[in-house]
Amino acid sequence: MVTNASRPDRGCCGTCGFLSKRAMAQVGGWRAHEGYHEVSRDARNQPQRRFAFVPGETNAVQAGELVCFKDAANLPQEMNEAEGRHPDQPGAEAVEVIWRDRQCASWCRYEPGTPPREQLTEQDQERERRADRRLTKAAIWFASIIGVAQLLVALLTMSRDSLAYSWLRALWCFFFCR
Repeated sequence: MVTNASRPDRGCCGTCGFLSKRAMAQVGGWRAHEGYHEVSRDARNQPQRRFAFVPGETNAVQAGELVCFKDAANLPQEMNEAEGRHPDQPGAEAVEVIWRDRQCASWCRYEPGTPPREQLTEQDQERERRADRRLTKAAIWFASIIGVAQLLVALLTMSRDSLAYSWLRALWCFFFCR
């Protein structure tokens, strides 16, 4: 059993922004309401395998389950598999699964008030900003190298009777020929 003191702060579903709740599938696989919804801090600290909630803008109470928005883990299946391990502690399978230290590659820090879809959008935008910064730096370096190369070519191809050559020679002598 995972206790509050032994809960990881990274890499587990309990601290991940992609931990979601959704309406459970009905017989036949359809859902009364589609969508993934934010799981509050209280629900993360006291997770339940099944619960009642009002999804989205509906006014009907639905049976809900905890899931991973990115499908990095099959939480309902894992809770089913963990069901018999804690017969004396109701709901312990949800705590065990949600607070398991997974070191998940899809993990991102939970931000209260940010639904999973917005969390994914923010993560994608940050990734794009980092890529833009890298491309900008690469373009600046490339332009600098081209500029220096053009200056070198211009200096090497300058004739001795040009005005620029005499200016450069005068500057050279002013600084280095004393």
